[in-house]
Amino acid sequence: MLYRFILLFLLSIFFTAGWLNAASCASPTATLNAGEEKKGQKIEKPYVDQDPGSGESLYYEITVKENGDLTLWTEKDGSDTVNTYAYLRDASCHIIDTAVVYASNPRLVRIDDKSLVAGTYYLQVENNVTTADVNDGNALGIFKLKTSFIKAALTHNISINKSAPSSVHSGAALTYTIDVSNNGSENTKTVTVTDTLPAHINYQGFSSSADWNCSASGQSVTCTLNGGVINAYGGVKRVEIHTQADYMAADTPTDNSATADVTYNTSGNIQVSDTQSVTILKAQPGITLSKKTVASGTQTPQSDVLQNQTFDYLLQVQNNSQLADQHVVLADDVPGSFTVTGIEDTANVWDCNSSSGQHVECSLKSDLAVGASEVLRIHVSASGAVADAIVNNAKVAADTLLGASTATASATASMNIVAEKYAVDFSKINPDTSIIIGENTTYTLKVTNQSNVALSGIKIVDTLPHELNVSAINESGWSCQPIVSNTV
Repeated sequence: MLYRFILLFLLSIFFTAGWLNAASCASPTATLNAGEEKKGQKIEKPYVDQDPGSGESLYYEITVKENGDLTLWTEKDGSDTVNTYAYLRDASCHIIDTAVVYASNPRLVRIDDKSLVAGTYYLQVENNVTTADVNDGNALGIFKLKTSFIKAALTHNISINKSAPSSVHSGAALTYTIDVSNNGSENTKTVTVTDTLPAHINYQGFSSSADWNCSASGQSVTCTLNGGVINAYGGVKRVEIHTQADYMAADTPTDNSATADVTYNTSGNIQVSDTQSVTILKAQPGITLSKKTVASGTQTPQSDVLQNQTFDYLLQVQNNSQLADQHVVLADDVPGSFTVTGIEDTANVWDCNSSSGQHVECSLKSDLAVGASEVLRIHVSASGAVADAIVNNAKVAADTLLGASTATASATASMNIVAEKYAVDFSKINPDTSIIIGENTTYTLKVTNQSNVALSGIKIVDTLPHELNVSAINESGWSCQPIVSNTV
């Protein structure tokens, strides 16, 4: 008899546990968040089976967002005499922990689980009654889910990341990007970022999506997060600090450290820092020179010049560096085939007193601003023999306000000296192949100068057939008269 009782008891435990693990968790009553209270949930439909889990249940889905401890409890309400069961189940609805409070015990059902792995869980709260309970009218169970998902110890995990380009040109804009991240389980209460800018980096302002307010005192920049909240579990707040680098005579490394000071609603504060290194590259002088041959007093390009005729060298100097150029000197040794006849400085910015003969040397009277340019025109005549591709070299030199290395540039232009040549093209056109007696016909005469010099004294003699008589002459640009009736 004893063996039969033990066997029946074990079978009862087996079937009960199997039923509990087979319960459905697919339709939770609600989702519980950290510290949230769910009150007034009722279980009103009694069952007569005494086995745990046989009554009506409430299901709650619980999301554990990180590994840690979990505490759950429910509170019975009213003077009911029924028993209360609570089950913590995993994502597959298998029971992890069980708590039960009988009618005679305090009305609290509590589950404590340590070191739960992050994931989804279900809390099942169940009413269990007996036949006697139904008979005596005490079969109503009303339950409050008082608190759910309480971390035994909230985690505080703040990080700050500061980024910027590894180098910046002298005088250029530089932006530091600062991200403050909350990887803990509690929202922040206040966040303040302090950024002390290194020497030669100057504060210009900040930008953010209305989250931050920044101010500067000297090199110290302080940014306060409006509202102070960075959400737990991966919240990020970004602020960008805009600066400008000084002009440096040499490459200058800088280290910039930013610190985030964070407080919480619970207790304590955290300070974290990050450093970004940026090298300010030395200011480089830079200058360009362009040179071309043009017709005298014009901008029209010219590649050939007749002996003893004139043309101009047109030179332009431009500053393409990061600083104003000082001591800009332009030099041009004009080839011996040409004779310098004058130097034209329309803007009156050059000092050309060092020029002599074929050597043209002019200095700017003031600094050449960044991006600015100045022009100089050299008048020459072709005094040499006929020759092709006579090359003229010019050069310019400048340095910067910081005394950095001198910048130089050069440019060339080529000109041909050609001899006079004379050639004309003459054509006579009449579109009529036949005419009727008494009708008019027109001859068009065209002379084209194919010489490299201007022609003068051009004369055309046209003797018409004796059947034709001159009736009119359109002499635009010409002076025409009939010699005889059929000769023009």
